[in-house]
Amino acid sequence: MDTEKNNSSLQIKSRESGIELYRILLTLGVVIIHSSWTTQTYRMLEWSVCGFIFISGFYGVRYRLSKVFLLFVTAYISAGISYLIFTPLTGGNIHLFSALKYAAYNGGDYWFVGCYAVLLLVSPILNEILEKHCDIKQWKWWIPLLILGLWSWAIDWRFHRVFELILPQYDYGFGRTLGLGAFSPVTLILCYIGARFCNKYQDHKIFSKKWLLFTAMLILIPLVSLSFFFSRYSSPFAFAVAACGFFLFKGIRLPAWISRILFFIAPSSLGVYLIHCTSLGFDFIRATKTELTTVMHFSKWQSHLLIVLMIFSMCFCADLIRRFLFYFISVCYKKIKAYKMTHE
Repeated sequence: MDTEKNNSSLQIKSRESGIELYRILLTLGVVIIHSSWTTQTYRMLEWSVCGFIFISGFYGVRYRLSKVFLLFVTAYISAGISYLIFTPLTGGNIHLFSALKYAAYNGGDYWFVGCYAVLLLVSPILNEILEKHCDIKQWKWWIPLLILGLWSWAIDWRFHRVFELILPQYDYGFGRTLGLGAFSPVTLILCYIGARFCNKYQDHKIFSKKWLLFTAMLILIPLVSLSFFFSRYSSPFAFAVAACGFFLFKGIRLPAWISRILFFIAPSSLGVYLIHCTSLGFDFIRATKTELTTVMHFSKWQSHLLIVLMIFSMCFCADLIRRFLFYFISVCYKKIKAYKMTHE
């Protein structure tokens, strides 16, 4: 099987309303994480990041240099939009040079963007190996993946703190390696590989039992909220919750009008994350928390709900600017290309 045929074996990402709903809920989960009052709430939803990668892994990604370029362009534009939105809301004044400076600095500071770019770059190799050589029954392929996954998780799990209590002279840096851990490309790559395996064996009956998937989530979500770092992005427990959530929503049939709304909102999932996930965005969240609880006397849960809805709505509306800009440039490019072809 040559590379071209192998690439064609990846599913064309047909838009399923259930998965688009899942994507939107994952985005809300990330917003809730960043505006959370309690550590338990934070950890209960920390697996949302794995959910995004699981969607990419299940359908597969095809490498194109333009995808990597547009990913970074989206990051820089989103950082600039974040400055324009949150600067006046946090009491600052907007200056064009400051906006460009803020976008240039913060656009390259998103950990997720850099890691996803690495995933895109190595995806042709991963797809080739998984399609041609790797089978779930071939245990030799699982051993290195299990070692790498458990090692990556153990670094964030801080298992070595147990030894610190017993031996004060214990080296805190044991097992730590730059490039591993939750905020690294390794986590995204491992999650992608796991999702590709799920795609390969999606006809297994375990994936079609909705009650079993729902029960597993009910058990796992409280588990990952405990103080054992089970919820880290690199955790196998977080991956399991994300996988259960995906298959729980996959195949759900929704009315056509709801599907159209979901199809319109879902493409802004990345934009909502990038726009609010800046220093100015976090400053606005903290200031709004204080305003709602101390001045307006809302309860913590009321203020939390208002902040989440406010952040999501504001960032979604702002991301429409970015989407319109991309659409306008795409239309212009196609017209110029068509004009050149007709006049050659």
